[in-house]
Amino acid sequence: MTQIISIIGYLGQDPELKTTEEGQKVCNFTVAVNDPRDKEDEDGNKPDPTWYNVGAWGGQAQACKDYLASGKRAFVSGSFRVRPWIDKDGYQRYSYDINAHEVTFLSEVEGKAGERKESKTSGNRPKAKAGSAAD
Repeated sequence: MTQIISIIGYLGQDPELKTTEEGQKVCNFTVAVNDPRDKEDEDGNKPDPTWYNVGAWGGQAQACKDYLASGKRAFVSGSFRVRPWIDKDGYQRYSYDINAHEVTFLSEVEGKAGERKESKTSGNRPKAKAGSAAD
């Protein structure tokens, strides 16, 4: 059973574009999401955001590399997987991976001659292999 998730958040680092052994492009990046329902504690601190590892494929991968950067806001929708792992201290942690079906760039991007526009990518992409969103 495939779970689909949609998130809006900010990139934590610049996207990395790679090419698989089969010659397919994949762009990996992380997105931080804050829950607007989270309240500050008595010291005025908000809870940490939830981080998602995103993998975008094919032409969508190239567009993400070209238009996204650390701190930019994006909408991501795709298949979702939770991956447990053990940290160096022996505690179980979880990674949240999204194989992107659609990425919409919500921060303004520079177009030709300095014009500003919103950009959206979606569509034809190969199915990701297990674990490839964060590789």
